[in-house]
Amino acid sequence: MSTFAKFKFPELLIKEYENWYLLLRFEQPTLGSLILITKHGETQYSEINEAAFIEFSKIVKEIESVLKSKFKYQKLNYLMLMMVDPEVHYHIIPRYSEGVLFHNV
Repeated sequence: MSTFAKFKFPELLIKEYENWYLLLRFEQPTLGSLILITKHGETQYSEINEAAFIEFSKIVKEIESVLKSKFKYQKLNYLMLMMVDPEVHYHIIPRYSEGVLFHNV
C-alpha cells in the first residue's frame, strides 16, 4: 500500500499546495491532528527543493493560525520520523492542557 493510500489521500485532503498536501490524520491522537506530505514523492529530506521549503514556512504559519483560532492548542508537535512510510511527511499533533470538546464529543 502506498503512503498516500495509507493516509487516505484524497479522501482526507484538506488543502493542496504547490509542493505539499495537507491531510486530516485518520487517527486523531488529539483533536486537529494533521499530516503534511510532499507531493512529489521525495524520500530524502535533502531532495526537497527550495520552493517547497519556502512554501513550508507559509503553510506552518497558516496551520498554526487556523488550529489556534479553532481549537486553542497550547503547543504543536511536528514529527518527521519516516520509519515506516518513506515519503517526506510530518505528523502535526496539537497538545492541550485541558480536554477539548468538538461537537459535544
